[in-house]
Amino acid sequence: VEVLSPKKPYSFRMFMTSTQAAPAVVRTAQKLWPKAKKVVTVAPNDASGWSIGEDYAKAYAKAGFEVLKEFPERTTKDYYPLLTRIKAQDPDFIQECAIGVGAAALLTKQSKELGLRAAVVGGAWIDPDVFVKAAGGKEFAEGYMYPIVFDRNSEDPKVQEFIRKFKAKYGEREPVLTPDMSFYDGTRLFFAALQKAGTVTDTDKVSEALRGIKEFPGTMGPLTWTGKETYGINQQIMQVVQIAQIKDGKEVVIERKP
Repeated sequence: VEVLSPKKPYSFRMFMTSTQAAPAVVRTAQKLWPKAKKVVTVAPNDASGWSIGEDYAKAYAKAGFEVLKEFPERTTKDYYPLLTRIKAQDPDFIQECAIGVGAAALLTKQSKELGLRAAVVGGAWIDPDVFVKAAGGKEFAEGYMYPIVFDRNSEDPKVQEFIRKFKAKYGEREPVLTPDMSFYDGTRLFFAALQKAGTVTDTDKVSEALRGIKEFPGTMGPLTWTGKETYGINQQIMQVVQIAQIKDGKEVVIERKP
């Protein structure tokens, strides 16, 4: 919340937040596990983790779930003790709250090794190739579900054109990830604001022009500024949230309008 406020009229955020992602994740989880009633949130024990964890806890509570909370240290290297405690609580699934791709993969792997019936649900986008490798193989990563705003497998011409340009610039050594698309669209939005403002030096006019842009044709769909209700100012991008799942070691979009 500190990043955006009326006191920071020049700060705009181009990333999906947990405030936006959590309701979509919860709705999809309810579809996949319609009898689920209990969830354990696992969030890092720091300011970021508390905030993201609370967003997910509120979304689940609003949907009628019993919510239990765990806050491991971000430096945790072994989740067996935590998962043993969670297993005794017998939740329907575990909601990972942006603990990091490596940590999320380890949590998922160790939960399966301990025989937990609860599925692990992700709270943020990941690099699926890194996740599968960090989890120790596709059998451990199978079924992991998480929110995304960039479908790298989309056949949309705008997406394919972006990927083509990205690979032409960086080659195959760099995977195409959500931040790449977000910064690309953010740069396009900024140039559109400069053109609309008719100046490159008057920051007030440029920020006003940027804030006023609506339904901008982004790579993955229309982009609009939101955030007034949460931050007091419309400077949080509203992207089209989708839900993906790891299936046979690959990222597959399972919900396009969750």
